Amino acid sequence: MLTSEEFVGGWRLLGRELRPRRKAIVSLMAWSAVESLPSLFFAIATACALDDGFLQGRPLIGFGWLTALALFMIIRAAATRQTFPHLAAVVEPFRDSLTKLLVDRTLRRAAMCGRVPESSGVAQLTTQIESARQLLSALLRSTRPTLFSIVAAVIGLAALSPTILLVVLPPLVGSLVIFAFGLRSLSRRWTSAVVAEEHVADLANSALGGLRDIVALGAERRAATDVGGAINEHARLERGAEWAGSIRVLVVTLGCHVPLVGLLVAAQTSMGESWSAGELTGAVTCLMITVLPALQATVSVLGDWGIQLGSVLNRLALTCNSPISRPTPSARKPIGSDLRVRDLSFAYSSTATPVVSGLSLDLLSGSHLAVVGPSGVGKSTLARIIGGLEAGQGVVTIGGVTPQSLPRDLVRNFVTIIPQESYVFSGTLLENLLYLNPHATPPQIQDAVKAFSLEHLVERTGGLGGIVGIGGTELSDSDRQSLSLARAYLSPAPIVILDEATSHLSPSAEARAENMFSQRPGTLIVIAHRLSSARRAKLILLLDEKENFCGTHEELLRSSQLYRDLTQHWHGTAQKSPREATAVANS
Repeated sequence: MLTSEEFVGGWRLLGRELRPRRKAIVSLMAWSAVESLPSLFFAIATACALDDGFLQGRPLIGFGWLTALALFMIIRAAATRQTFPHLAAVVEPFRDSLTKLLVDRTLRRAAMCGRVPESSGVAQLTTQIESARQLLSALLRSTRPTLFSIVAAVIGLAALSPTILLVVLPPLVGSLVIFAFGLRSLSRRWTSAVVAEEHVADLANSALGGLRDIVALGAERRAATDVGGAINEHARLERGAEWAGSIRVLVVTLGCHVPLVGLLVAAQTSMGESWSAGELTGAVTCLMITVLPALQATVSVLGDWGIQLGSVLNRLALTCNSPISRPTPSARKPIGSDLRVRDLSFAYSSTATPVVSGLSLDLLSGSHLAVVGPSGVGKSTLARIIGGLEAGQGVVTIGGVTPQSLPRDLVRNFVTIIPQESYVFSGTLLENLLYLNPHATPPQIQDAVKAFSLEHLVERTGGLGGIVGIGGTELSDSDRQSLSLARAYLSPAPIVILDEATSHLSPSAEARAENMFSQRPGTLIVIAHRLSSARRAKLILLLDEKENFCGTHEELLRSSQLYRDLTQHWHGTAQKSPREATAVANS
């Protein structure tokens, strides 16, 4: 539920972003006042056309008043045309400045807090900012002239007859007050729908990132259920917000229909004796032709587009207005490279289900750990947290120091992460190999080339000085992974994390690569995509939604039915496939 500060935060953001465009806004309001002239004179012109013209047998005077009203309509059309340049001068710079602000805040927070930008940031950039621009434009195009028309019509009724205003104004103001109070509830509901939309983006991103694992294990149904459930929840919240918008019917009835009935009743009393036929007709027609459509449009647009705009702005304000604080660099340096994890939890947003929950782990320097588990259970997230790229709830220390408290360059000296998508940059083969350790000696380089079977690549490109193009697109997937693995092997970091970094290698090449890393001084963590990788590890961490298990292969066989199912499936002895999405395994 929104706090009062959060409720007004989005509108404060809007005001701050529109403040530099005061000149365009003033011009837009001035032309809007000209647009409302027909509403101002409608009741008066109608009353005068009847009382002084048609009812007195002077049709020319009656037609003269109606002609004057038609001229105001022409003036209104010309004024409407003049509003569009000023409207564009308000809306388009608003979209540009909001985009710059959101990108700046998101990237600053990611850089200063040691986190990669969240998937919800993509939804904010691609959907919410464009929605804010379109909604603001729609509000200014639609609500602006209707509000001016209502105000002008009220002024016109006051000039026509103060007693008529006494009948019309109280229910009209009351309806607007009721609507204003109802906007708070509507805004909460729409904000919940926007949060649900971001949750859909997080789940879809997780599913797409693990698509290979999902297909390999036949877990399409579970993935579809998770994402589909989030989509259905989003749709349910949007339907609830639409139902809450039924307050608009009450507002229109109270604001226009009640005054209309009040005028007809009052006309039969002493109050109505002072009204001429033209005044009563002018007031009634003004309500029906001017006030009713304007009130319906205002309530409908504000109750729909206005609430959506407020909800989107509230979400954007949480990102743009929240303070950014850089973690204070630790004065201590890690002593050794022992890895300790205590009660670690991580979720992509405050409303998202944690992908890592309550994990505790101790790894002494020199350990070899394999991490297995279902797609989306948090294997890659755990790797990023250890590497200082994400910050979860709980404690993660390397040598007694949290990665987030260390300067970035020092973190790279302790942890090297190789993801599935190999990073190869434009330059020579030697520059790619030395990226993490510029001081590697020629014998070390030759050992790495031989260990990861890069001799054919070196020969094909004309030696270590051979050029690799942008992104290494001329290399095969296995060549790019082998080059990335060799680079990590040369790194001085005592902790190496292979996040499915051997997925394009053959089983024999994968075994050779992991054996080379296990013989290298330091700790090896493998996010496994084959259970054979788990069998080579000294310890296995099995991540599951309900509980995490850590132990040797034999210990997990004794304590975990899930792991026994996986092992049987790997060896082809299971009577049926393991439950969907239980682990990452390519047979």
